[in-house]
Amino acid sequence: MISRYGRFLSTLSILLLAGTGACGTLDQLEGEAGENTAPSKGSHDGRHGSGRIDTTSFLYRLLYDLATGKHEHTEEKKEWKPVHPLSPEESLLVNAPLPRPVVHSVPIDSLPQYLDRRPGDPVLPLFQLEYSHAWLTHSIDQNRLAFEAGSGPLALHMEYRLLDEYGSDPGSLQLFSGYGLLRFLSKSGLEIDLGLGGTEMYGNSEHHGISVTAPISYDPSPWLLFRWRPAFSWTGGDVLWEHAFTLQVALRYLSIQGGWTGVGSGKVSLWGPTLGVTVTY
Repeated sequence: MISRYGRFLSTLSILLLAGTGACGTLDQLEGEAGENTAPSKGSHDGRHGSGRIDTTSFLYRLLYDLATGKHEHTEEKKEWKPVHPLSPEESLLVNAPLPRPVVHSVPIDSLPQYLDRRPGDPVLPLFQLEYSHAWLTHSIDQNRLAFEAGSGPLALHMEYRLLDEYGSDPGSLQLFSGYGLLRFLSKSGLEIDLGLGGTEMYGNSEHHGISVTAPISYDPSPWLLFRWRPAFSWTGGDVLWEHAFTLQVALRYLSIQGGWTGVGSGKVSLWGPTLGVTVTY
């Protein structure tokens, strides 16, 4: 009977100690483990007898530090000190500020270019817009609108052609063409372009196929340009061809062109004069 009461009292005392604080069990464990060792250094209340931590005081100080922004219990930052005294020259080297990176400016004229150009030399255009009208026969006219944009040797060329026939049997034929161009330009002013793309033709029915072109231009002076523009398309039948021989007179960004142009396929061949205007930049 006495042993039962003893066990009951010991259990009750343990529960009461555990309810006095959240660290009660840990304090007992620390007390058992540190019974024959030095006092605990983690005691914040200045007492080193039992090695227990005053939980209430510790939490109060922690909340106070967080609220006020103070850190009273942090260690001071230790400064680096050399083992041996430094000479004045070594001190200057150690305490000298880091050098700032040096940025070298490169003149634009010295940047790599596609070609070695000088002022007044011909330059491949960034974009070019062209409109021309041709009188192929007394009853057939052609309107052509072309746009080209690119940088250096690479460019994209798109064009639209409308052929109208007047008279007793009127009709029209529309052609859409697009090319990817590889442009070559020499110092002498000779430019050769190689283009590969496709053509769609709309008349009584729809036709489409592969197209190639190879325009050749010669610029003997800044205001004069000779050009031959051949193009060939395979749209399911005979080869559809086009040739244009023009002379352009340039006034800065605007040029006026005139010449002779033709279009045909198989036994059909249409030729006539052409006039147009081109905006180049």
